[in-house]
Amino acid sequence: MRTKFLSPSILSLIFFGFFNTNAQVGINTTNPQASLDILSKGSTGTTKAMRINNSSNTEIVTVTDEGRVGIGTSAPQHTLHSIGTLRFEGVNTGQASGMVLTSNDNLGTATWQRAASNVVTGTLGGGYNLPFAQTSTMSYTGSFITLPPGKWMLTISLLLIPSGTIPATEWMFVRSTFSDQNLTTIGQVGTQSADVIRPTLMSFQITGPFTGGQKYNVATGTIQINNTSGTTKTYRYIVGGTQASSTIAGAQLSAVGGSWSENAIYAIATN
Repeated sequence: MRTKFLSPSILSLIFFGFFNTNAQVGINTTNPQASLDILSKGSTGTTKAMRINNSSNTEIVTVTDEGRVGIGTSAPQHTLHSIGTLRFEGVNTGQASGMVLTSNDNLGTATWQRAASNVVTGTLGGGYNLPFAQTSTMSYTGSFITLPPGKWMLTISLLLIPSGTIPATEWMFVRSTFSDQNLTTIGQVGTQSADVIRPTLMSFQITGPFTGGQKYNVATGTIQINNTSGTTKTYRYIVGGTQASSTIAGAQLSAVGGSWSENAIYAIATN
């Protein structure tokens, strides 16, 4: 019968590991600071401080000198680089099929939640009385929306209320957009924000005849904004830039962009 003997170094590890509560093992270091302290043998990005191979001698776990951990890859490209199926269990008790792992604070704490659109709702103001005339300027309606960084598709819904007398042959084409200027007063002239990208305008047209009563209409359209500032920004809704068949004294669109029940401004994240 063949007898196998353990080497003195193995016996020493066993002795100190089992019988010395302060045992510390150092690899490439004579002064270990933990139960197992491994000092990398080099300082290049490809140097491996630790690797674990499976029974087929395939590298399955890697830790590089620069602190990258690879699971299923021998050359991790990020702090944690995993190849293969992932399973996050116990993040919270809400995990279920079809849910997404979502950050719920500014520290990146993640929980399982139902997938949902990222929607921001604007605030409606008093609205601007837009004269029936041609103008190159755009005026603040009192309505605005505050958006975090990123790309947003904004939907604007407006109730159009004409007033005055508009003959059958008369028409006015109206443009609207958003300004990031600090506009504070309804009617204050503003300019289009550089953050507005195509589509940059939400436009509509009104035509005669109108002599009074309730000849209302609704206009709906979209504008896209890309907030690249890195912080939240407020965008104020402005209307104007009109083309008109003529100037009609006393005729106007009343309270454009105001707080009518049909009106709304909301944004959906697109990235």
